[in-house]
Amino acid sequence: METGRISLSMSHRESPEKTELEKRLEAEAQAAAEGRDKDEAEKAAADRSEDVAEATVVDMELVDASDEAAQSADDRIQALEAALAEAREEAADLRDQLLRRAAEIDNFRKRTARETERIRQTAAERLLRDLLPVLDHLDLALEHADSESGLAEGVEMVAKQFREVMERHGMTPVPALGEPFDPNVHEALTQREDASVPAHTVVEVYQQGYLLGGRLLRPAKVIVSTGGPEPAAPTELESESEQDDAPDDTASADVGEEA
Repeated sequence: METGRISLSMSHRESPEKTELEKRLEAEAQAAAEGRDKDEAEKAAADRSEDVAEATVVDMELVDASDEAAQSADDRIQALEAALAEAREEAADLRDQLLRRAAEIDNFRKRTARETERIRQTAAERLLRDLLPVLDHLDLALEHADSESGLAEGVEMVAKQFREVMERHGMTPVPALGEPFDPNVHEALTQREDASVPAHTVVEVYQQGYLLGGRLLRPAKVIVSTGGPEPAAPTELESESEQDDAPDDTASADVGEEA
């Protein structure tokens, strides 16, 4: 029994000592834990500071990259606008050159057509001019031929066909007989007094003139009227007799006043 009491008493004495030790160990552990927490907090704060710094650097890099991208985009837009303006200017130059070439081609075509027509008319003019004496001889033969003979009828048919062929090539006779004298298409050979027609009127056609395409091929040789004979100027005796034969207006006036 005593032995049990002794052991119990000893256990009661050792228990407070363990408690103090435990308290001291717990305090040290708590201090160590607080130190570790503080270190961890400081480390976390340092890590956060580093993260913030890194984030700031990254943000600055992103901002710089964005600015560079924006500047690059602006430069590219300006380059594209310059290229577009140059392309438009080149297109305008090409369009102007195209219009000039088209106008030159059109002018060349018209000039070639005019030159071709001129050559054709010149060739036809030479040929028709050489054939005019043949037509003149046919007309002369008709004037002196017997109208009742078959030969005159044949010559007239040939002359008619000859004129039709020449008209198809653009040759037309110059209006002359009974027309006012026109020095542009008529050639006056002489003048003739003719009271039946006004002065400066064609009264006879000696040789027929012709036009080719509106241009004079040969003028018409004509005789022009000077009109009727001009009245002779009265002599002095005729003037005096006319004055004597004239009624006296003064005497008739006096008789009227007396009445």
